Amino acid sequence: MSAITELIPSLVCLSGSSKEKNDLLNSLPCGRIHVDIGFGDDVPTGFFREEDFTESERALFDAAVDFHICDNRYAHEWASLPYRVGDRAIVHVYPWAEHDEVAAKLNVLNQMGIRIGIALDIKTSIHALSSYVGAVEMILVMANVVGQRGVPLSHQARSRIVEVNALTELKLPKIKIGIDGGVSDSTFNWISGLSDSIVLGSLLFDVGDIAYRWRFLNERIIKSAVEVGSLYD
Repeated sequence: MSAITELIPSLVCLSGSSKEKNDLLNSLPCGRIHVDIGFGDDVPTGFFREEDFTESERALFDAAVDFHICDNRYAHEWASLPYRVGDRAIVHVYPWAEHDEVAAKLNVLNQMGIRIGIALDIKTSIHALSSYVGAVEMILVMANVVGQRGVPLSHQARSRIVEVNALTELKLPKIKIGIDGGVSDSTFNWISGLSDSIVLGSLLFDVGDIAYRWRFLNERIIKSAVEVGSLYD
């Protein structure tokens, strides 16, 4: 696990035009952003439709992008997203997914040079991870249902985060762990201690001064890392 947890703002929680969003994110600054991508007719509010996130739309954002692909039925569309160097495709894995089939499609993207991760749905068994070893560089653990905001971290989500963390440390040490959902002032330090990255939504954007909040959260990350490091000195 990384010494310093990376904070990744989610566009689904940020209002305004793409240019306004990019100007704000550049001012923080942040090195990576999280974009939820929907396909077909049933796209949750705040998500981008695949056909709307064009090359010109991608060019507005200076940070690297994690494309959270929220419907794994449209595998033929995954490669059409406007990836740039440093971007990742994070494919959501639902409990009904045919894991071997999804893993095979991920390997095709890997062969194209696209960096790959999976988002483990809150209802998907962690045993499904065995299908993706070798195909992915990170696992995004979903702590709530896709599209929900401001939901407290449940006991079930806490247990899953601990289980996935223990599994990767023991058997998959090169795979990064991200957390999406359930992040609040009270859970922030605990989550950051078990993850390489945190997707930030309500905790960052539901405040008056976003830039101040961003600096404050990063300072908490650094302070926590220093305190943990001092235990081993």
